[in-house]
Amino acid sequence: GNRALSVVMSNLPPGRKVALVGHSGAGKSTLQALLMRFWDAPADAIILDNQDIRDYRSEDARRVFAFVPQSTYLFTSTLRQNLHLARPDAPDQDLHAVLEQAGLRDWLEQLPNGLDTWLGERGQQMSGGECQRLAVARALLYDAPVVLLDEPTAHLDAITEQELIDTLHRVLAGKTVLWASHSLTGMQWMDEIVVLESGRAVERGTHAQLIKKGGLYATMYRIQHDELIADL
Repeated sequence: GNRALSVVMSNLPPGRKVALVGHSGAGKSTLQALLMRFWDAPADAIILDNQDIRDYRSEDARRVFAFVPQSTYLFTSTLRQNLHLARPDAPDQDLHAVLEQAGLRDWLEQLPNGLDTWLGERGQQMSGGECQRLAVARALLYDAPVVLLDEPTAHLDAITEQELIDTLHRVLAGKTVLWASHSLTGMQWMDEIVVLESGRAVERGTHAQLIKKGGLYATMYRIQHDELIADL
């Protein structure tokens, strides 16, 4: 069911979208690792359903989170088997549904053996965008109440990045989302943005509020926007 999550600098009631932004090393990925109980957070730093996350068994805490990483690991096996990592008992109709939601229907239709298609050595014949969309399909199939996005567009070109963000915006509309990113593309649809620097929250607000404030976020946005214009 839906669960309320509170993390030191922010509250995530069901359906809320929060972004963690900052340069590499700011602490974004570390926080997500703490959420998934790979390490122990300080006492009362992370509260899940009014209970310290350290009181949950690691596997119970992880069931709350669906994870979309910056580099998707694919096993050298069939498409069906790669999706079943998220939910082994999922029927084919559910696999087709999440692939369509993730924007992979046309890609699926071109595969020689559909869900039984062998993806090859770690999916090497797939594009970066297709790999990331498959990670989104996995997250949808896992159907956890909170989705963690860890730089999911880091290795994509600008057009593919925008297309994937549009898909995420659409398919995660009803989910609680915590999105770690150094790229500021797509931040307009977040309910709150927390700017991290050296492990500390130094700014917070909506995209419009932070642009108006003229601080670190606004500087990062201007630099990235200028770089994007220069590349066109």
